[in-house]
Amino acid sequence: MVSPERRRQAAGRLQERFGVSERRACRLIAQHRSTQRRPLQLIPGDELLRKKLKKMATAHPKWGYRKQHHLLCKQGFQVNRKRVRRIWREENLQVKRKRHRRRKTGRRSPGGIQACYPNHVWATDFQADQTRRGRKLKILNVVDEFTHEGIAGKVAYSIDAQALIEVLDALVACRGAPRYLRLDIQTDFRSFGCLDRPAGEARIGGAGACPPSLGLRPERMIGLLAC
Repeated sequence: MVSPERRRQAAGRLQERFGVSERRACRLIAQHRSTQRRPLQLIPGDELLRKKLKKMATAHPKWGYRKQHHLLCKQGFQVNRKRVRRIWREENLQVKRKRHRRRKTGRRSPGGIQACYPNHVWATDFQADQTRRGRKLKILNVVDEFTHEGIAGKVAYSIDAQALIEVLDALVACRGAPRYLRLDIQTDFRSFGCLDRPAGEARIGGAGACPPSLGLRPERMIGLLAC
């Protein structure tokens, strides 16, 4: 409630609903009593302008008062933009902001398999970097999602399918096979011959692969370990 007219309406509702006095209602909404008792005085010509703005807002609900003022001037109305803005707010014709839906995380997210114990879910992903001379580097990261432990990291100029299998086989021989292996479904994994099934249904080292989650990602853990 910013404008005096809206505060005037709020004070009237307080008096009707709760039976409070005008003095107390004005005190609650920080409205001066003289302002409360003075009715809204329409400027001559405002009624026509209000009806016109309401009609235009109904026809074009996504247009703001600046666009409507431009159209009014084109139609021959000699009106100030501030006046259009005042009437626009008094009639509550503001364009509603679109709220972006937040991406779901956790169990209800795609591939929402949550690690419950060590060796339950491993997450694998690739990072890219380069040397001072500009030669590209590829980094393979493997993280245990329950312990947040970086269990493997391989840096090379090129990592092919055989190198990926060797890293996973070494981990399985040392720590045992995980229940699930989370893959970031992208060209790095799709192009590898080790994924002989469709994305999200492959099996590597006896582990069932699941779609990528929206929570823990290996590159985040590698960033923490490097600090």
